[in-house]
Amino acid sequence: MKLVAIPATGEGFPVLSIILPYYRKLEDFRRVLPINAPFFARPGIEVLLVLDEPSEEDALLELLKAYRDIRWRVFVNDLPHLWRPPCRAINVGIRQALGEFILVCSPESAFVTDVAAIALRALQDQPRSAVLGQVGFGVFSAIRQRADLQRAFVAAVPEPKRLNTFYGSICAPKAAFEEVRGYDESFDSWGGDDDNLRVRMEMAGYGNLLCPHMRLLHLSDAPRVAEGRKFNPQEAFHRRSPSSALANPLEWGRDFKRLTYQWSPPSETTALAQGHWSAALMAAIPALATQAVGSKRQCPACARSVHYTKSLFSCLTCDVKLESIARRARTRPKVACVMQLHNEERNLPGCLDHIRDYVDGIIALDDGSTDSTAEILAREDRVVDCLRNPANPDHQWAELENKARLLERARQLGFDWVVVCDADERFETLFLQQLGDIAASFPDSDLPVFSLAFRELWNDPLHFRTDGLWGRKRQARFFRVPEVIAFKQNQAFHGEWYPDMVREKGRLYSTGYQLYHLKMIFREDRIKRRDFYKAIDPENRFQAHGYDYLAEEGDGVRLERVAPGREYAFDTIPEALRAVYDRMALG
Repeated sequence: MKLVAIPATGEGFPVLSIILPYYRKLEDFRRVLPINAPFFARPGIEVLLVLDEPSEEDALLELLKAYRDIRWRVFVNDLPHLWRPPCRAINVGIRQALGEFILVCSPESAFVTDVAAIALRALQDQPRSAVLGQVGFGVFSAIRQRADLQRAFVAAVPEPKRLNTFYGSICAPKAAFEEVRGYDESFDSWGGDDDNLRVRMEMAGYGNLLCPHMRLLHLSDAPRVAEGRKFNPQEAFHRRSPSSALANPLEWGRDFKRLTYQWSPPSETTALAQGHWSAALMAAIPALATQAVGSKRQCPACARSVHYTKSLFSCLTCDVKLESIARRARTRPKVACVMQLHNEERNLPGCLDHIRDYVDGIIALDDGSTDSTAEILAREDRVVDCLRNPANPDHQWAELENKARLLERARQLGFDWVVVCDADERFETLFLQQLGDIAASFPDSDLPVFSLAFRELWNDPLHFRTDGLWGRKRQARFFRVPEVIAFKQNQAFHGEWYPDMVREKGRLYSTGYQLYHLKMIFREDRIKRRDFYKAIDPENRFQAHGYDYLAEEGDGVRLERVAPGREYAFDTIPEALRAVYDRMALG
């Protein structure tokens, strides 16, 4: 590939800013830089090295002295820390970039082709796009001369059309990065930040453009170990289904700003003749074959990949109404809500209010309540049966027995599906509106079970916690009633609701529908819940990570507001929460 001149539009105002997020990469960067230096050193390009911690600052600055013809700017975070996703460092680079366009790539990635020029040429043809380069993984020992790069890349990318090989580099107008407010700075674990940015750029109206001519080879001493072991489908779903094109609701790209090094012209400039960059590129590079593709966006409700996955069941969010539903309209499945309850007079009335209009009946099990739970159930017209356990001053849940009795009763009464709800929970209204259509999407022979995101509401009824374990909690609460109701697992609690026949012969659908939990809103309730579980499971036999986390707080707490369109019936919350809700809603 010919090295193409990209003349500057004026001294100090580059066309392209290359951002290299950097975290303890000195030795690898030292070996890759001679390969990339000719591409970096052209007029019209600045290179921003963004150091996310300061340990290698002095050695790096010494290295850069050998490459004075490159327009470097180096920013440093003075706070040492463990590795974190490069989102914050990249955002610092975006905010400081002077170029009209930005190219983000790894400092360990060697340019196999003229990546910068190719990216700008592609954007010349389709300016409202994000151009995605292709990355392969190789080892330094295989690279003896420049020709080895191409051979190593071809060996590393045997299927060049696969979407998952277009990672590790992106070029787009700076305005596109600014429009979506950069990368999401709330991410604290590996993976998904590329997907998230592409989804949000798509939401903002920028196309995703695959450019197989943009080839980079990520180099290391040892062969790269497959990252599949780190892949978390729930984390991936969260990052591929943002509710807004905006990554950061408030400030972003200001995590640090110390400029430790800035390029100054060498005594003998190698600048090429001035001129408009687009004219130079149009003359030097012919029109490139690119491929417009959809991002990996997942539907925030049904969780399917909207561009690549056929819908398997009805989803209002995707505007999918399956033909099978219309064909089965005359025999629509009957759905029951099943509930096990103990002293739930505070939460139960609202729970019944939020679900009664969406199910064909409610089957409850009053597990020895000593308050007015039984009277509340007796007044509810939608309750078709109420099973009871005798009151016991030393009450303990008999979960497996309770579940089996409730599901068996649903089967006996002719219900086809059950949705499981506790009194202190509220399903999002969108999910309840679709219960019938989802059930009708499947033939009678199937045994589907649906898992929902379990949202622990925190401090008020409008926000739920998302950091760490909190963002990964799920509950399987909607499934077809099987012919045989039996549970073989030995867990005293924390077990699934669906019976063994569904587990063995059914299929789990992990969706994005939300189930909101009210009992963790107040701190005193969180402490009570922690102490309750620690008392009945002191050795953590049923939950290896224990229960202390239930009441832990601190700087790492991240809360997300219930998104528009994903609300639950706020008017059904208990009286004790009304004042908190009213204050938050008005605010």
